[in-house]
Amino acid sequence: MSSARAKDIFLEALGQPPEERTAFVDRACDGDTSLRAEVEDLLKTHDEAGQFMNRPGFDRITIATQRTVVDGDPLGTCELQGVVIDRYKLLEQIGEGGFGTVWMAEQREPVTRRVALKIIKLGMDTKQVIARFEAERQALAIMDHPNIAKVFDAGATETGRPYFVMELVKGVPITQYCDAQNLAPRDRLELYISVCQAVQHAHTKGIIHRDIKPSNVLVSRHDDKPVVKVIDFGIAKATAARLTEKTVFTEFRQMIGTPAYMSPEQAGLSDLDIDTRTDVYSLGVLLYELLTGTTPFDVKTLLSAGYAEIQRVIREVEPPTPSSRLSTMKDDLPSVAANRRTEPAHLMKLVRGDLDWIVMKCLEKDRARRYETASGMAADIQRYIAGEPVLAAPPSAGYKFRKFILRNKASVTAGAIVAVVLIAGIIGTTWGMIWALRERDRADNAAGEALVARGEAQARSKDLEKVVAFQSAQLSGVDVMQMGVQLRRDMLNGIRLAGERTRAPDTATEASVAAADGALAKVDLTGVARSAMEGSIFKPSIDAIREQFVDHPKIRADLLMSVSDTARRLGALDIAEGPGVEAVEIRTADLGPNDAKTLDARMYHALLLKDKGRLDESEREMKECIALALSTHGNNSEITMDLRANFAAVLAARAQFQDAADLYRLALPWYEEHAGRLDQQTLGSLASLASALSNLGRFEEAEPLFRESVQGFRTAYGKNNMRTLQALNNLAGFYRAKKDYGKAREVYEEALQAGRQALGEDHWLTLMIVDNIGGILFAQDHFDGAAEFARSALNGRQRVLGANHAATLRSCFNLARVLESKGKADEATTLYRRAAEGFRGAYGEFHSYTISARTALSGLLIARGRFQECSDLLLSESAQFDGHPEATKDRRQAVVRALSILYEKWDAAEPGKGYDAKAATWRAKLHASTSQPVSSQPVAGGK
Repeated sequence: MSSARAKDIFLEALGQPPEERTAFVDRACDGDTSLRAEVEDLLKTHDEAGQFMNRPGFDRITIATQRTVVDGDPLGTCELQGVVIDRYKLLEQIGEGGFGTVWMAEQREPVTRRVALKIIKLGMDTKQVIARFEAERQALAIMDHPNIAKVFDAGATETGRPYFVMELVKGVPITQYCDAQNLAPRDRLELYISVCQAVQHAHTKGIIHRDIKPSNVLVSRHDDKPVVKVIDFGIAKATAARLTEKTVFTEFRQMIGTPAYMSPEQAGLSDLDIDTRTDVYSLGVLLYELLTGTTPFDVKTLLSAGYAEIQRVIREVEPPTPSSRLSTMKDDLPSVAANRRTEPAHLMKLVRGDLDWIVMKCLEKDRARRYETASGMAADIQRYIAGEPVLAAPPSAGYKFRKFILRNKASVTAGAIVAVVLIAGIIGTTWGMIWALRERDRADNAAGEALVARGEAQARSKDLEKVVAFQSAQLSGVDVMQMGVQLRRDMLNGIRLAGERTRAPDTATEASVAAADGALAKVDLTGVARSAMEGSIFKPSIDAIREQFVDHPKIRADLLMSVSDTARRLGALDIAEGPGVEAVEIRTADLGPNDAKTLDARMYHALLLKDKGRLDESEREMKECIALALSTHGNNSEITMDLRANFAAVLAARAQFQDAADLYRLALPWYEEHAGRLDQQTLGSLASLASALSNLGRFEEAEPLFRESVQGFRTAYGKNNMRTLQALNNLAGFYRAKKDYGKAREVYEEALQAGRQALGEDHWLTLMIVDNIGGILFAQDHFDGAAEFARSALNGRQRVLGANHAATLRSCFNLARVLESKGKADEATTLYRRAAEGFRGAYGEFHSYTISARTALSGLLIARGRFQECSDLLLSESAQFDGHPEATKDRRQAVVRALSILYEKWDAAEPGKGYDAKAATWRAKLHASTSQPVSSQPVAGGK
């Protein structure tokens, strides 16, 4: 298989004049004989084949064998009805644009059907276009989505014009359809969600559209319902359309609207920054037009500008929000509103706020601030439709100021930059809260003078509460593992961009990338991201909250709770404890010890204690809170049920599964009645009850509950949502515990396929599922398959999380077990040792993970006769016992037993060296601690 670098050189070589191609390849390969051989092989294959696509039943393709040359058109720059191109007869021209014409055509073989045939205009560099399309073809072929028009075929006419054959869609552009049907904004949004879902499907297959615009999003009616079809996937990349001076002045006036949908990175001259977020930008423009009837930048104004000005506008000018644009439309606004079945004032009110934020998040110049995925954008629109808080938000004051600094470097001193940016960026959206608070205070001062002012104060107080809720929602969406993954990607992309700016040779740039990638593999980037959150977000936010909200304890407690809970979920437990305790103290003093919000704060503190392993304290705190809740709020209150459900989690951590199940059974009906069957709390309690029953071995009771939770998450969040995939992973784990390995593997593989599509290969949950499949194969004694999956999980976790991350270390241990079973003792020993040392650093001397790795390592060392290494390992652990009260009696006895067995075997292998006396000493110690006779037995259990 050819390398990516070889393919890049091959494609560039196709664009060189034949007489200069050899010299170009010499320069590009820079003495790399292996790379040159790959490139020459690709060029040879290309020249021999003549085209890029082999069809069943054809050894070679003769392009346009029946092409009729039209009189007066010797170059074939136009087609006529009835002309035959290869297997396709042109029936009717149905479209025309800057790239060429689109025809309805009849395919003759191997099937007879109507298709759309798009003929690209002459001069598009046929060989490169076809070669690029071949690179996309395999990915396009596996796209299977009801809202995506398939691309079937491609080739070239005898006059050298590339053509593409696509599914025939008899529809109209989505903006035209919506206006013709006078669809209300809500109906437009629901139709638009289908577009996002289609684009997301393509992204999961590795395909970026690059040219999303109304004419590529068609709507037709089936069974009297509108159906969206997105067309032209893959063609934008094949034709390599990007914003250059040539395309501006020779193509754009025919490609009406395309510049207006182009992302800032597309307005450059490089493909390096093109990723799925490019399509998110174009989707934002499309949504802008669906809401307002126009694009963020006026098409006529753009097309009348010069090339440099078009670039500047797209890359630098901030467009008005949709509501602002509507407010300036004046004469056109009544007709725009009428097309949306509403009044002008109501349309502006409807768009202002959440929809403004959603659209502008898509249109961010900095792609890192856009939605990560099209599905993320669709989810926010669904939240808007459901009346829930959206995750999009206007840029903070700090962000805007930093943008100002970047645009005005010459006029701002370095010291002022540092000082102001630090101040402006302390807590991000908390500035919005401070503003709202001051406004509320201003209204409060006027309340004594007029009733109107009092009403204003109340309204602003509610606004402040909304901002606090928004802050909590923003923090709840933080995924520190994905931050680590993105950090790695950004670093490597930064090296590539630096190479591009300095015009360094590609080989040198890629060598730098490879070296950096190797170095990053040794770094726990999740830990780096968490540390950055602690130092740059959590600590400054906590300080600012304490300073700015001294006179407003309720708000201060709410914000501290939000920060504490987020830090707890991200594993920053030490950071989380301070603000959590402070929130409890504030609410106790301000609201009283029995208030529901006080008990809620204590409950979260108890969960923090559980996460820190302080289970006795956590249980005591939960019991006290439940007693207070029952006496003050009653058996049927929300706070009582929340406390019971979360106390059940504490009991489950203590392996008290029956007590946990009893509490989940109490809470579950209440959540179903008061929150609904599809509420997150309901579904979570259902899954937790199933888990508790499974741990009790009550599999017949647990299975339907696991299945119900999976179906509930699918219905509530979609089949590819992370919560759904976690529920699937838990269901597979249930079958694994039941030892129904075939069913477990089936469910794991379903989850893996969905995870790869929705989250990508490098997401932590995808890698967890890969690791779990390896465990199933291991349990089935399929050691070769188990090794493949275990190694894939290890490589993936090491690549994206770093060599020392806890998940990576678990993969080390799992792969070691498989390799030991395969007889690969040397590599297994290395991995066991790495896991044991890593777990010790991450979890401590006597965590179950550390003990498991040491036990497995010591057993393997004994089996291999590496007695001295085993002795060093066990004695070093034994020496730690006196200073570590967490070293349990069972573990102390296990180490003593292992040492007695070690010296017995050592004496058998090397008699007469005193090892029998050492064995006797350790047997006596074991006897003293257990009063049980000792017999030799394996040190490490399992495979």
